[in-house]
Amino acid sequence: MTMYQARLPAAVQRQVTPELVDAAVANLLVGADHLFDASREYDLLLPSGARLAPKAVFGLALGKVIGRPARPEDFAAGWGQPCFEILEEAGYPIVVKDAALPIGDADDEGVWAEGSKKLVRHLRRERAPGRAAAKRRHFCKVHGMLFCKRCALVPSQTLGPHGDACIEVHHRAVAIADMDNTSATRLADLQCLCANCHRIVHREVAADGPAPLAE
Repeated sequence: MTMYQARLPAAVQRQVTPELVDAAVANLLVGADHLFDASREYDLLLPSGARLAPKAVFGLALGKVIGRPARPEDFAAGWGQPCFEILEEAGYPIVVKDAALPIGDADDEGVWAEGSKKLVRHLRRERAPGRAAAKRRHFCKVHGMLFCKRCALVPSQTLGPHGDACIEVHHRAVAIADMDNTSATRLADLQCLCANCHRIVHREVAADGPAPLAE
């Protein structure tokens, strides 16, 4: 039997959910055992800036689906494979190993944020991947829908079926400006806000820091 024939069907691999990926990441960070080697070409990027081997993350999650520890020959990693697609859909980008990364998407914040080191550091942490997707999933699980915690807008009710796209994830801790890449981001540190409120809060961060928002 060849390695290709030994691989689990894509339909089985696609049973790996974002929640299983989140759990696999958490378990790997505390030293969970697995059968996978260190990454060679690509890394899975965490919100802290740390990196994990994509195949190890997916393998640990896949093991929960198949009821046994996943093996390297059970699936392939790489672009076009369920492994990378599912990890990225869960909110964890796959990046070239050792590649330098930008702060985030450019927009007009760069104009008024220039010179504000506090806001630049805030944006860097806030735009870190993975945790935002996990926050949205957790928020929906707890509340049943996405809505803005500042103005109470429920975009799916007022803006139509794609309205949830305007709910963004904000890191509400003022101390974020002092965090380094080893600082862990907890879901409780993240806030679901509509795009308008999110921009207002960023202006507050650039000035004196935002007012506390109840979760």
